[in-house]
Amino acid sequence: MRKVGYNYETISPIPADKQLWDRVNNQLVFSRNGVTWQRVVKNGVISPRELKDDRDWKREAEQATFLPYGTTDDAWDWGQVYPHHPPLVVGDEIRFYYGGTRNRHWLNYHPEPINSGVGLATLRLDGFVSVNAGTDAGTLTTKPLVFFGDTLEINANAEGGSLTVEALDTDGKVIEGFGAAECTPIITDSVRHVMKWKDNADCHLLQARPIKLRFHLKNTKLYAFEPRILHNHYLQSYD
Repeated sequence: MRKVGYNYETISPIPADKQLWDRVNNQLVFSRNGVTWQRVVKNGVISPRELKDDRDWKREAEQATFLPYGTTDDAWDWGQVYPHHPPLVVGDEIRFYYGGTRNRHWLNYHPEPINSGVGLATLRLDGFVSVNAGTDAGTLTTKPLVFFGDTLEINANAEGGSLTVEALDTDGKVIEGFGAAECTPIITDSVRHVMKWKDNADCHLLQARPIKLRFHLKNTKLYAFEPRILHNHYLQSYD
């Protein structure tokens, strides 16, 4: 869910060095239960408890922009932007239609010719957040999960880098045949990479068992992963 970020309400003349005043952008908040909400800023999520911290909240707010207004004073959305309706998932991207205007919030006090329209902003599927690794390789290990699927699908951008995955049992030991050294590295950008290991073209041997996944990343952005069922598997019947 997006929220409006309103910068410095004022009906006074706007100083030349205060062009942020009386303009509106969009920021992000989210909730898992519809009751408790968390705000997203530049470096991650702020919990309700952290809202009481002694921080530079002005700076935090300025850096929390998700959908910004226009960058030049002749842009049609320079003054204000507002959510038009809930985000739409179309294929492999998320679309955000928004209403915008060149005019400031207090239009009657800062009169200018009306200029407005509807804009479109896009994200890759599940592109709200990513785990990033630079030239120094890093790892990410999941909590234990029950793997329901025969395929591990990865949303990641590994152009100029690499991503491999290994499957661990609940004791943290690598499951035979699913080690990082046996994994075919991801080295491209896609929302639907399919992971493969040398002796295992899919993950049906992991299906319905508790495991952990350990991702090895270098110059990579990892957005999401998903166990999926893409194949039909047949079991021999016995009389």
